Amino acid sequence: MVTLFLRTIILYFSMIFAMRLMGKKQVGELQPSELVVSIAISDLASIPMQDMNQPLLSGLIPIATLMCMEVMLSFISLKSRKIRNALTGTPCILISHGKISEKELKKLRYSISDLTEELRTAGYSDIRDVDYAVLETTGALNIIPVADKRPLTPGDLGLCVPSSKLMITVIADGKVLSDSLKGTNHDENWLFSELKKQGVKNAGEVFYAAVSGNELHIQKRSTK
Repeated sequence: MVTLFLRTIILYFSMIFAMRLMGKKQVGELQPSELVVSIAISDLASIPMQDMNQPLLSGLIPIATLMCMEVMLSFISLKSRKIRNALTGTPCILISHGKISEKELKKLRYSISDLTEELRTAGYSDIRDVDYAVLETTGALNIIPVADKRPLTPGDLGLCVPSSKLMITVIADGKVLSDSLKGTNHDENWLFSELKKQGVKNAGEVFYAAVSGNELHIQKRSTK
């Protein structure tokens, strides 16, 4: 039983390490090759987890091999457009200036029902409101509406709006995040000084605190 427990832990961390090397992506954003590798790794790991007669290396070696292949192919695809297109495909324009491309739909085996469903999900019930609809290599449909249907922006009104500042979390659940605080170009002396100005004696009283520029936003712990 202990052996099975240890084997499972080793395989678990091996899969996490492999997926981390593949990058930070959601399942729906994985390229075909990445999705295949992810499924294969989970299957390979499950065999030595369930069968104690299988050597642990029978799962670790294939996982390491697939991981190395994926990293190598990712590097090669960065250097070669042809290989990248072969592995991931290319984006396809399904709608151009409000007109559906029959050729692309047939090529991709993408039905009109699928297309109109995606358009409605994005908030476009009238195809005439769509300037371009592009099917990305991940399978996501990106929609560019016609000019008069796009959301109004300050730039359209000729307004100059200052750029927003990133809110960086510096206290989480009463603990000061030193690395994040350094990224704000402030130190703990400044932080505790700002906390004191807002009536907070120590970081333990704070549930959440974030810095934007020279401003500190805090949320105290609930007293309930």
